[in-house]
Amino acid sequence: MNDMPPPSETGDGADGDDRSRGRNRSRGRKRTLPGEGMAKVSLGISLLLAVAGFLYFYLQADYVTGVGIAVVFVLGGLWEYRRRRQDAIAADRYETDANDRRSRYRR
Repeated sequence: MNDMPPPSETGDGADGDDRSRGRNRSRGRKRTLPGEGMAKVSLGISLLLAVAGFLYFYLQADYVTGVGIAVVFVLGGLWEYRRRRQDAIAADRYETDANDRRSRYRR
């Protein structure tokens, strides 16, 4: 009735070899930095606040204040984005160094 062999005979890795599937899956993907998602979210919020502040003061006919508020929020958002990315890169580098030292110690 069912002519299909069990998964262990098909060679699809169902017998517990998950490492080869994970390795093949990650080859096509670009590696993202840890914490990059939160950095993008905070930058997006800052840009949203910049637009909202500009529009509020623009509608009040106070153009210079609107531009000033927008510039402050954009620069603050970019500063925060850059700082978060640097922190994530430093943490990733530290973790990689710790793993390298641990693997050298085990040899």
